[in-house]
Amino acid sequence: MSRKNILSVLIAATMILGGCAAIVDQQLIDKPTVRFEGFSLNSVSLFEATPTFLFKVVNTNPMGLKIRNISYNLKINDKKFIKGVTDKDIRLKPVSSEQLGLSVTFNLSDLFIFSTEFFQTGKLAYDLSGNVGIGAFAVPYHTKGNLEIPKLPEISLGYVDACGFSLIGNSTIVFVLNLKNTNAFQVQIAELGYRIKIAEKEFISGLIREIPPIDKNSSLSLKIPMRSDFSEPDCPVNTMLAGGSLPYYLSGNMKFYTLKRMEKNFPFQNAGEVAFRKK
Repeated sequence: MSRKNILSVLIAATMILGGCAAIVDQQLIDKPTVRFEGFSLNSVSLFEATPTFLFKVVNTNPMGLKIRNISYNLKINDKKFIKGVTDKDIRLKPVSSEQLGLSVTFNLSDLFIFSTEFFQTGKLAYDLSGNVGIGAFAVPYHTKGNLEIPKLPEISLGYVDACGFSLIGNSTIVFVLNLKNTNAFQVQIAELGYRIKIAEKEFISGLIREIPPIDKNSSLSLKIPMRSDFSEPDCPVNTMLAGGSLPYYLSGNMKFYTLKRMEKNFPFQNAGEVAFRKK
């Protein structure tokens, strides 16, 4: 065979092999699909949460493929938060589907300078995008939505126990604070500073340091005794004696410790009607 013929055969073989590769790539192996299925919360506290984003990967090919990794770019409230790659080693069977999870820990104190208003919004807007590495493919995905965020305990003045009230000399009344935790996890307040006004008169202020943890979806009552001479002219004596109610204003500050032992302080305030109980 002449040198010219040999060269023609090599060129033809290269074209045939290249064409077969293109056919295999474009026609014989379909690109897998990735569909967002939702998320679940693995763990959550007042300052940290770990949602697992769930995906369904579908392989329509008559051959198995390997899920290698998931790259992700996560934004919270339109702010860049975190991105990275999570390695996977999952065998996707021929003509099958597989559920795939991506767990990302939210350290909320890394997102914002906390304020009471932040917790009162109730939700975090997330935007998650990236690629799932499957065989030779990088399959893109994109989803957005909202995550529920923890809520600060609700603090109110439940009632005033006036059983120890007397018109003669010093006597004692007890202010009962109600602390309500609406989260599905336990909350621990490190310190509680308070100031209580009744009928525009400042009655008592102070700091409570030893506070029991508040169980999930439950309430806790704290009793604050006050011993004083209630015969002063502007003291609501008649209301105490009659067991009626008066407007109150409660304000103060809650202190928490994060998982990193950092202090976080949140002001609170509440107003309403408080009852004086005689029995």
